[in-house]
Amino acid sequence: MIKNIIFDMGNVILDYKPEKMTRCYTDDEEAVKILTHELFSNKEWILLDEGLIDESQAYKGICKRIPERLYPLCAEILMTWHEHFLPIESTYPVVKELKDRGYKLYTLTNAAERFRVYYLNNPAFELMDGFVVSAEEKLLKPDRRIYQVLLDRYNLKAEECFFIDDSAANIEGAAKLGIRGLVFDGDPTKILDAVASLE
Repeated sequence: MIKNIIFDMGNVILDYKPEKMTRCYTDDEEAVKILTHELFSNKEWILLDEGLIDESQAYKGICKRIPERLYPLCAEILMTWHEHFLPIESTYPVVKELKDRGYKLYTLTNAAERFRVYYLNNPAFELMDGFVVSAEEKLLKPDRRIYQVLLDRYNLKAEECFFIDDSAANIEGAAKLGIRGLVFDGDPTKILDAVASLE
């Protein structure tokens, strides 16, 4: 019997589209291309999510690979990108319905420590019973240890949990501990259908 629903954050609860976010800062196409790649798709982003560097270290690393003219814009995006990391409006009603049905709700996310700056700006997170953030654990999905952190911290049984993530690899990581899941494709109604099939 499923008692606990675990949500990934990016592209499940919040709309994570790096290029879209970068375009909020500039219409310079070259800058958009460079900064989207160097900020969001390079080693520093992963290390931030893993909690192994801070933002000042990330900035120094990124600046080694970008034109000097982009340094100020890089710094601005790095410190404020989350202001454009917006809710997926169609997900909230599903989260609320699951909460109203009595499920315990959790967030398990690969995210930097900045998560604690912006997470309560989204009403879906107000419904959560707990959080596990990769940077705080120095672990990344799909490492099985981060799922175990969630189970241990909140005294959950794997067979009573259902996990929603947009990454098949992360769902497979959870399955290794016996946590069933759904690869989210952007249709929140499928979450309800999947949970109903397990009731």
